[in-house]
Amino acid sequence: MAKLIAGIGTDRLFGWRIARRPAALLRVASGFNYTTRDIKFSARPIVLVIMQWALFCIIYVGMLIGSSVDALAQRSPADLADIPLSELLEFHVVSDAENDLSARGGEIEDLTVASRLSLWYRYKVVQFEGYRDGKDNLTNEQVLRHFPVLPTVIDQEAHVIGLNYRHSNRLDFTMSIPHIKQSTEHIRRVGSPFTLRSDDWGDLSLSANYAVFKYGADAVVFSFGITAPTGTIDAKGDTPRGKDTQLPYAMQIGSGTWDVHPGITYMTARGAWRLGSTLDGVFRLGTNDRDYSLGNQLAITLWAERPVAERIKFATHIRAESWGDIDGQDSAVNPNIAPVADPNLYGGKQAELKGSLRYQWKEDVYENCFVEVGGAIPVWQDLTGPQPKQAWKLTIGLGIGFE
Repeated sequence: MAKLIAGIGTDRLFGWRIARRPAALLRVASGFNYTTRDIKFSARPIVLVIMQWALFCIIYVGMLIGSSVDALAQRSPADLADIPLSELLEFHVVSDAENDLSARGGEIEDLTVASRLSLWYRYKVVQFEGYRDGKDNLTNEQVLRHFPVLPTVIDQEAHVIGLNYRHSNRLDFTMSIPHIKQSTEHIRRVGSPFTLRSDDWGDLSLSANYAVFKYGADAVVFSFGITAPTGTIDAKGDTPRGKDTQLPYAMQIGSGTWDVHPGITYMTARGAWRLGSTLDGVFRLGTNDRDYSLGNQLAITLWAERPVAERIKFATHIRAESWGDIDGQDSAVNPNIAPVADPNLYGGKQAELKGSLRYQWKEDVYENCFVEVGGAIPVWQDLTGPQPKQAWKLTIGLGIGFE
């Protein structure tokens, strides 16, 4: 592979310009300033280099797959409860000694040690306002030319409760379940505005994270999760069509299908910084009882975190996501009523920038506690519309660790 890429020189590989020397490409693959002198058995085992190359290739493949997914429309409330692998790993409640190691760039085996048992809670709210077709914004008046009913402001809230069990320094398990609320304000060509609401418990999630490789400050973590279709897909409400009407896909709390969530993360520590890259996805298995399935998802995340004061840590990430349209159709939903009722207008691509602060302390018999606040905004969206566009996202997290 190195000879092949070296032969390519500075030509574009998969659309990216690659340096002519293999050593320079290795720096791109690993994300750090390696030189040819660094590649020694005494400094870096060959297995680590292979793992870094494997992750690099997986991310490239993910980008190619993600770029082929059609960009369509607004996310389902079921997607709101999904917590990316890069964020899920943040729920590991570590001790003061391990925080000190992190600040010094300590061993990854110490960095990933968490409380044996931890209980956590996350509140997430997302607002959609305005419309977009591709990269162009649309006015409500433009969209109303094509649909008689138009959602103007969509507020989604999720209260996610989770339990994490650390089996060893390499393996842990997580279980979580969300309670989701959605409120959607509508206007009509003819008639008064109205609001629809839905809320219920969402899909139950089970996952496992395994550190398949560790060396020094580097580690590769594989994750596999599955969600059970415990959330409702039969929510009803009073609409212009009548009372007790089946609500569109955007108002349904669950996915209605068994979904798998694979992921891989490469993480390291450099000085006070802890850095990582994650590739994760969601894949639907079959169709639900209403003859449709939500679109598959794929995302790449680059993240970094570091202490900024005693007991306070700053974290940031940029996440590029791509998700597909709905496969199938609910026969009880008329696709011509509103954009969110059309199954061919679900999906999209976006890049999101997030920042957060976490404060951690001890409390009596509890090993560790933390509270964190974060916010995110989309910095790029490419959507086939007309479709609602995401405006902002807010998250609040709490955690308690037990030994």
